[in-house]
Amino acid sequence: MDGQFISIGSNSDGQLGNGNTTDQHNWNTPLRLHLNKVTFGATFTLATTTTGQLLVTGNSTLTNTATFSQLQLEQFTQLLPPPHSQWHLDNIVAAWNTAFLLFKPATMNQQQLSDHIVTFGTNDWGERASPSATLTSANLVILPPSIPHPHSITSIQAGPRHVLISVTTQDNTQYIVTWGAGRHGQLGQQAVQRTNEPSVVQLPPHLSRATLLKAALGRDHTVLLFHKEVEGVQGKEIHFLGSNKQGQCQLPASFSEPARQNQLIDVFATWSTTFLISQHSSPTHTITSFGSNSHSQLLPNNPEYDEFPPKGNSIVRLATGSEHVLALLDNGQVWGWGWNEHGNLGLPLDSEDNEEASSVSGGKGRKGPRVIWSPTEGERVLNLWAGNATSFLLVSTSHPNPT
Repeated sequence: MDGQFISIGSNSDGQLGNGNTTDQHNWNTPLRLHLNKVTFGATFTLATTTTGQLLVTGNSTLTNTATFSQLQLEQFTQLLPPPHSQWHLDNIVAAWNTAFLLFKPATMNQQQLSDHIVTFGTNDWGERASPSATLTSANLVILPPSIPHPHSITSIQAGPRHVLISVTTQDNTQYIVTWGAGRHGQLGQQAVQRTNEPSVVQLPPHLSRATLLKAALGRDHTVLLFHKEVEGVQGKEIHFLGSNKQGQCQLPASFSEPARQNQLIDVFATWSTTFLISQHSSPTHTITSFGSNSHSQLLPNNPEYDEFPPKGNSIVRLATGSEHVLALLDNGQVWGWGWNEHGNLGLPLDSEDNEEASSVSGGKGRKGPRVIWSPTEGERVLNLWAGNATSFLLVSTSHPNPT
């Protein structure tokens, strides 16, 4: 995507890529980058460009820089079956200090090849899918032998300490595989402190033949949205794994009716909060949130705050960070709420809008969504991302605002 890349928030290690290491409370000087995908670790940002390059900024195990620098893909593709030119980088995700690169065959002529994941970074919780505690170079993730080749990895998600992938074989059998931290049962396997062995998730019998549509990973919980068919009746169902200490796995009573779950189209998570996106009538989308509110992550049900989304507007895109949320509306505005300790909502720390969260933790947060970016004439947001107390927008200046 061609546009201007702007960012705010935590920048202690240069993870904003703007050349310094100072937290930013105002949208910084635009960077001219042709970015496609962006993902975030604790203090680093990883991105791919539209031309297939892999960029990194901040403090990762491979580099420490305050500007976006190119990583040579050859150091990763050399781990894949030769020839190395037959692979392209399809997706990137990051855990706290670990990165994952999903490679797919470059052409349809290579359908007998399986997709591969290459990982680098720390292995504190088994995130590298390797028994070695200290890994100095990248390694391949080896999937369970019960999954036949060739297979396609259709999605990959990472929380701070655990990973989930969806794998589909040639006969359209789907496997959900997890590894990493698992003490709270967030892996869908027997609860263990951690595991470096990717294993297939153990689902209830009525979901054994269901298809995973969406997944979201918090710190200690996992949210899964399935499409299922029971006795010829098709529908959707939410399934939770892991900790419910903050109520993040407690589905609201309003979703007890199957028809209500059938309206779900997407799921998101911050560390200890869950967000469900429902579509009642196109293009009207609504957000339901539950779980921790330590930094005002939850949407308030309070008449003193403005209705969200505002009447007549619809949510186009949502992004959830560690403890804050960004939403792009169809009028071109970006709204935000939640944690703002590092200015990741564009609010100075002494701002009247930066209210105390309604929690004993007393964390600074924004109670209720507010506009944090508005387009000027000719501008529109192409994409938005929320990281660990960081916010990023890709803004086009060559097209009119969406209508």
